Amino acid sequence: MTKKIKNYLKSFWKYYILRKPKFYKIKKSEIKEYQKYFNEILKKIDIYNTTEWLQFQRGNFKKYDIDSKKIFEKLEEIKKNKKISSLYLQMMVDQYIFADVWIRERNKDSWVEIILKRKSDDFFPDPWSIYHNFYIHE
Repeated sequence: MTKKIKNYLKSFWKYYILRKPKFYKIKKSEIKEYQKYFNEILKKIDIYNTTEWLQFQRGNFKKYDIDSKKIFEKLEEIKKNKKISSLYLQMMVDQYIFADVWIRERNKDSWVEIILKRKSDDFFPDPWSIYHNFYIHE
């Protein structure tokens, strides 16, 4: 790798770390639509089993596997809708799974608004950390 490319990558990484671009680009008019689909996904799955499996690898794996397929099917349906991003919705569900269980339940009906207003340290993970650790981490 040339020195020029290395320097570019270093400067890009510094920019990324310092700036951390906003993950979600959602209009206010779309929040209700995201919340509707988010609620539909949660109704289809056993969120507690999914949480137990993903966080602690306890729980019923077969049930988790079935629920994962249900989530995937719903996201495929949403992709066809094209009004909202299935990637964003997947990330919202992931953030919910890894959130503090008691607090997330209290905020379930306004989850989309909550995550859009996330503070630097909050009761649920940053979407970039989920993206890095679960989708691109090798």
